[in-house]
Amino acid sequence: MLTKLKAAAVALLALTGLSAGMAKAETLPCDTQGWLAAEKSLVITDLSVVNDSRAKKNGAWSFARMMAAAHPAIAATKLGDAAHSWLDQFGTIASLNGFKVDERTPGAMLGNWPRVGVPQGNIGSGTNLDVTRAPLRLLAIVYRLDLNEGRFVFGATDPQTGIKDFAVIFEFQLPAGATPGFWPESFAALSSSPFGPAYNKRLETLTDLFTKPDSGTTLLKTVRTNEQYFGQGWDLREFRVNAAGTALVLGTPEKTPDVSLNGANGAKLVDWVKAHGEAIKSGDYAIPAEFQGGSAFLEDDHFKWLKSAQGVEPAVRAAFAMGTCNGCHGRETDTRFLHIAPRLAIEPAKLSKFLVDEMKIRASQLTKKVCLAAAP
Repeated sequence: MLTKLKAAAVALLALTGLSAGMAKAETLPCDTQGWLAAEKSLVITDLSVVNDSRAKKNGAWSFARMMAAAHPAIAATKLGDAAHSWLDQFGTIASLNGFKVDERTPGAMLGNWPRVGVPQGNIGSGTNLDVTRAPLRLLAIVYRLDLNEGRFVFGATDPQTGIKDFAVIFEFQLPAGATPGFWPESFAALSSSPFGPAYNKRLETLTDLFTKPDSGTTLLKTVRTNEQYFGQGWDLREFRVNAAGTALVLGTPEKTPDVSLNGANGAKLVDWVKAHGEAIKSGDYAIPAEFQGGSAFLEDDHFKWLKSAQGVEPAVRAAFAMGTCNGCHGRETDTRFLHIAPRLAIEPAKLSKFLVDEMKIRASQLTKKVCLAAAP
């Protein structure tokens, strides 16, 4: 992997015209106000990127590429069956970790998904879905400096209505860079390039490093879904690659208790929150496994965690709620369920107000990261 990263560094230098020695931060225009463009370096939704050929069929940013990354130990011809098995879990897993998991019905999406070998314009039957013709459209490519992650966000399409309320995020751990500042400097440097073929080539050089790691391995951490396509209310779930590298398996949403504990049944959860207030406010915590279920449900956008709990410091309650999936996608951020919404082909994805404001904060953090590193 390190050799691959060094090769990528050379390729990036050639594409950008930078001098030798992996000199990135020192060449960035840190003395120019507002030089970093969040829409080029952090949350990339421009149509010239998301509608590029790389986002289609088996391209570098396609759903098919993501499924290959999620199943490193199976043949490409089996990816369609693996995709079907992934979606089938919405309707076949009744409980996880002792908590009930509501049945969802993915049949509508599966019904719009062409099968392998079926001519264009036809759907067919069976479980061997054609991952190169998935009814999913790329919404955004995201760099998370704070989590050291690269992400791809897709939204569902529909032949009748155009789009559906289903978003899926593939979250990749970024490998150790060729230099200590490789990732922040490389993503920041994208701001200096106008959107177009050269920009897309630079971005592909970066994304290939985490979507196409060494053979038989994957850097994919989590696949998250957020939908009301398969049933009433918004349902958020997390899937992880199994140890064999052959399947995406339903897991417990990070830092998110089962929603059944948000009330009279949650006395133990409330006690735990009270006892760990400082860690919760710092963000450096994990909730005990005994509280975790198989989904994070949002019946409506009035949902709030622990709103009637006695003795919980307001700042602790807010920090705890913000760390949950259903808190972050609901009232805590004044968001109506989606931070990046499914889109029509002719328009970029709409971002929540919270994410727009968050991009400004992240841009400031990335600027400080790369410019302080370059300071004499």
